[in-house]
Amino acid sequence: MSSFGYNILGFGSFTLGITTGQDAYTSAGTFTWVAPAGVTSVSVVAIGGGGSGANDGWHGGGGGGLGYKNNYSVTPGSSYTVVVGAGAGTGSQAAGEDSYFVNTSTVKGGAGSVGGYNNAAGGATTGDGGGKGGNFAAANNFLNGGGGGAGGYAGN
Repeated sequence: MSSFGYNILGFGSFTLGITTGQDAYTSAGTFTWVAPAGVTSVSVVAIGGGGSGANDGWHGGGGGGLGYKNNYSVTPGSSYTVVVGAGAGTGSQAAGEDSYFVNTSTVKGGAGSVGGYNNAAGGATTGDGGGKGGNFAAANNFLNGGGGGAGGYAGN
């Protein structure tokens, strides 16, 4: 029995079996992906956008989460939603955005929150695994801390 895999990146992923292609979505936005002929399952990795640091320059933002899902069943010729969330710009005083495939319940890399006195939280994930983005790392009584890193495949 042959297994067909397909990678959807931008996101970034791999599958076992016969790999028939991959697509990378690296710019923020909402896209429609159409399953190619012969492709019946996909593996997807979604990485959320990081949050900005606070305008005070002392509080870093939370990192985006990384979620993945392997062997998600698709139907050749059917359309699926791909959302690539943007990271917040420097000094924008904003959270990042979620990235996901189909919907946030299927596979999601959550957005990091904006830096501030309450410590910015890293983005949460949905799927088969992955890791929450790093929280703001406080130093000197919550001053001058760095932002959180992105979540990893094996955990936070």
